[in-house]
Amino acid sequence: MTRGRVVSAFVAVGTSMILGGCGMARDLPTYDAVSSDTRAAMQTVVDLLPEASVVTPRPEQEPYPCDDPVGVDNKRGAFYTGNWDITIPAGFDIESFVLALPDTLGEGWDVVPSQIPVGYATVDILEEATSIVVTVSDASEGSTASLNIMGMSPCATTSS
Repeated sequence: MTRGRVVSAFVAVGTSMILGGCGMARDLPTYDAVSSDTRAAMQTVVDLLPEASVVTPRPEQEPYPCDDPVGVDNKRGAFYTGNWDITIPAGFDIESFVLALPDTLGEGWDVVPSQIPVGYATVDILEEATSIVVTVSDASEGSTASLNIMGMSPCATTSS
């Protein structure tokens, strides 16, 4: 992952934490619920891709604590991050897909403005109903057309 993509990921995580209401501990959903919702939001994007696309999920990570000093707010709970690499069939216009995604998804999804300019097509979108942020980026290298989809949940409780 390039430095710009790492910085974009941290901005998206911070945005997710702010919009996700990490501070309301008694109202936090379960980690299982937010991880399932995050994968479903990511799948919504995948379902718009050509049928021949190949999704390769990256290994699951441990829950990331919302009270980490790197976070925007020191809050309780943990958030889920899903990360999928998708190989796209040749000839698919990735840039047009990424740029049109907010309009394609329509009502219930909002663009999260990026604070960092990058040299590739990327969009951060918020699923309003769940406060999940999904980042969709052109991850093509050489002649291999690919996307990276990263989903970040709001904070959740990891205890029962």
